Amino acid sequence: MEYDPANDRPYHETVVCIINQATSSDEAAGIVDLLVTTACPANHDAIIKSWRALLKRLNLPDSHGVIAAMEAKKAHANEQAEKKLEEQRLSTELSKRIMDFFSTNLHGALTVGGGLRFVHEVCQMTRDELLGFMSEEGVAEVEATLANAGLRLGMDIGPELRAKLPTRCGL
Repeated sequence: MEYDPANDRPYHETVVCIINQATSSDEAAGIVDLLVTTACPANHDAIIKSWRALLKRLNLPDSHGVIAAMEAKKAHANEQAEKKLEEQRLSTELSKRIMDFFSTNLHGALTVGGGLRFVHEVCQMTRDELLGFMSEEGVAEVEATLANAGLRLGMDIGPELRAKLPTRCGL
C-alpha cells in the first residue's frame, strides 16, 4: 500500500476505529499498549467512550488502566493548552508593551528612568530572544526603531546612559 497524505486522519479517529473493530479480549489486549504508552494530542473523550463501549461489549474490566491513562493524558493536554494560552497572552502583552513604547518618541523616553531601564533590557536581548515572543515583522520594527535612536539589539547601552538611571534600578 502506498502512502497517500489525502488518506491521513487524526490520531483519535484511527484509534477509535481500531477499538471499534476489536472483537475479542486478545484484540483489546493488543490495543492497550498503544493507548497507554502513546501520546494523544486531543479528543481523549472519544477514545475513552469507545474503550468503555469495547469493555462493555466484551464484558471486560479495565484491568490495564486505559481509562485512567487516557484521563491523565487529557489532564496533561489541558494543562499544556492552558500554559500555551498563557504564554501567548504574555507574549502578546509584552509585544504590545514593546511596540507601544517604541511608537512614542524614543529619544525623549531615554531621559526617564523607567523608560531607560526598559530600553536597556530590550537592547540587551538578542534577535532570537525577541523572536521567541514576537513575529518577524515585530522584531524588524523594533530593530528599525532602535536603529533610529542609534541603538541595536544585543548591545549594552553604555555607562553614560546607565548613569542616568536611579540606583534602585540595579543596573
